[in-house]
Amino acid sequence: MKKKHSRNNHGFTLVEILIGVVLLGVIMVAIMAIVTGMQKSSTRSSGYTSAQQNTRAAMDFITEKLRQAGVGTDRINGQQWLVHGSPYQVAINADLDNGQVVSGQTPLTALSIAHSPNTVPSGGTTIYAPSTNYNSSAETVVLTLDSDGNGVVSSGDLGDDLEEGGLNQHLFVLKRYVYGYDGSGSNKVRASDLALVRGPVPYKSGKEPEPLFQYHYDHDDDISTPDKLWGDVSPEDGELNSAEIASLTQVPNNMLYKVRKIKITVIGESNKYDKQYDDNDGFLAVQMNSEVFFRNASQSSSTIYGTVYNDANGDELISQGESGIPNVTIQLVGLSNTAVTDNYGDYKMFVTPGVYSVKELDPYGFSSTTPNLVSVTVASGQANKVDFGDVFSSGFGVIQGTVFEDQDQNGLHDIGEPGIEDALLSLDTGEQTNTDENGDYTFTLPLGNYILVETDLEGYGSTTANSVNVALVSDGDSVTVDFGDILSVNMGTIDGYVFLDENKDGVKDNFEPGLASVSLHLSTGDSTLSNIDGFYQFTIPPGLYDLWEIDPDGYTSTTVNKYLAIQIVADTTIHLNFGDILDTD
Repeated sequence: MKKKHSRNNHGFTLVEILIGVVLLGVIMVAIMAIVTGMQKSSTRSSGYTSAQQNTRAAMDFITEKLRQAGVGTDRINGQQWLVHGSPYQVAINADLDNGQVVSGQTPLTALSIAHSPNTVPSGGTTIYAPSTNYNSSAETVVLTLDSDGNGVVSSGDLGDDLEEGGLNQHLFVLKRYVYGYDGSGSNKVRASDLALVRGPVPYKSGKEPEPLFQYHYDHDDDISTPDKLWGDVSPEDGELNSAEIASLTQVPNNMLYKVRKIKITVIGESNKYDKQYDDNDGFLAVQMNSEVFFRNASQSSSTIYGTVYNDANGDELISQGESGIPNVTIQLVGLSNTAVTDNYGDYKMFVTPGVYSVKELDPYGFSSTTPNLVSVTVASGQANKVDFGDVFSSGFGVIQGTVFEDQDQNGLHDIGEPGIEDALLSLDTGEQTNTDENGDYTFTLPLGNYILVETDLEGYGSTTANSVNVALVSDGDSVTVDFGDILSVNMGTIDGYVFLDENKDGVKDNFEPGLASVSLHLSTGDSTLSNIDGFYQFTIPPGLYDLWEIDPDGYTSTTVNKYLAIQIVADTTIHLNFGDILDTD
C-alpha cells in the first residue's frame, strides 16, 4: 500500500513580505526619528552647555575686576575709581597686578601724563585721560566690546576677530585693556580676549537686548533714598525698556563718582543654528545677571587739596621748574580746619560736602599772584583742587640740574649719558622735588644760601658728592648742580634716620620725627645731609667703613655718634640710626 506524504511549505507569501518590509520601514523611521531627536537634543545640550560656560566665565571675570575698583588709587589727589561708564564698556582705576610681575610682564602704575600714549584708548575717541600724575599703583582697566580700539562700540567691532567668524552675528569679543606706566619711559597697553557675548544687536522683534552694564547712582547725595538708574526716564520704574536702551548714553564724567552700583547682564549664545530659536535668529541664548556695589560712592568725606608754588613767571599756573613752597598755612574761613603744605608745597583737607572759602596765608617775604581767597563747592566723595601762586617780593633765583647715569664714572655729564627719572632732591629748608623723565629738576627760591642733597635711587651709587652748598646772591641767579650716579650691582648700602629720640631709649619709634640737615660722614671722605624726614643714604663698594654723625647745634646724642668697621657686602643694606635729644632735655 503506497504512503501519502503531506507537503509543508515554510516560505512567505508576497503579501507577507510586503507587510514585513512596511513594518521594518516604520521601525527604521522610528529609530531614525529617535536618533535624530537624540542628536538634536545632544546638539542643543552641547550648545547650551557651551553658551552657559562662556556666559559664566564672562560674568565671573567682570564681577571680579569691578570689585577691585579703587584698589591702590590716589583718592586724596582726585584719582577716581570709576572713570568711564557706558552700556558696553566700563573703565576703572585699580591695582590688579598688586605690584607683582604677572606672566613675565612688569607691574604697571597709574598712567603718566608726561609719556605716550597717555589717553584711553591711545587713538580714536578718548574715554579717559588723567589730568595729573597720580602717586598711585592703580592701572586703568577697560572692559569693553570695542575690539578695534577706537573708543566706541559699534558694528565695526563685529567680525574683526577670528572668534566672531561663526554663523551667529550677535556675538562680540569681550576684551580687557590695561593701561599704565612701567617705568621704562612710555606707557603700556596690554590687551586680552575674555569671552564671546551678545552685543548691541536688536532681536528679530526689534526689541533691544539688555546692555552689558547698567549704572545706579546717588542722585541727591542722600544714601537713605533709593538710587536712580541711569537712562530710566519714561516711565521711571527702575528698569530699562527697549526705547530707553536704544537711547542710552554714557554716564557724564561729572556724575561718575555718584555711581553706587553696576548691574551686569551677560548674554551668551550658541554659534549653531536651530530653527527652534527662530525668535532669536535661530540661536540658543543664556542670560546671567549680577550686581557690584561701589564702596567709594556718596561717601561723607570729600577732599580739598592743592599746591602752593613759586609762581616765578607770574602767569598764575604751575609751570615747568616752579617748585612748591613748604610750611604755608591754608585755612577754611569761619572754621577751625587748617592745613600746612608739605615739602613739595602740597596740602589736603578732608571735609563734608558743602561750600567753602579756602584762604592762603602768604609766607614771609612772598606776595600772591593768585587770589588768596577761593570759593569752592564740594560734592559728596569729590576731590577739588585749589592751587595758590606766590612770588618772593625781594628777588629770587633758580637751582637746577640733572641727575644722570655716569657711565664712564668721571663725574661729568657727558653727551649720551641718560638722565635718571624720579631721583629725590632735598634742600635744608625743607623743599623737595623729583627729577622728571629726562633726569632734570628745578627749584625756584628766594635769594639765600642753601644745602642741596641728592638721595640715590635704590640700586644706584654716586660718582659725585651727594651734598652741595649753593648760594643765590642776585635776583635772577641760576645755579646748575648735576649729580652723577652709576648702577651699583656690586655695591652695598648704608642708610638710616637721624631722629628726635623723645623717650631717650635709643630706638626710633614710629611717632618720633626725623631731624633734617644733620651731617653724616664716611671714612672715605664722603658726606651727606639727612633730608627733611631725617633719612640719609650711602651706596658704596664692598669693604670696611666708619660712619659718624655730627650733632646739630643744641643737640646731644642718645645713641653712639660713630660706628666703626662696618662690613659692607654687595647687594646688602645696613640700617644705622642716630638718636638725638635737645641739650635742655
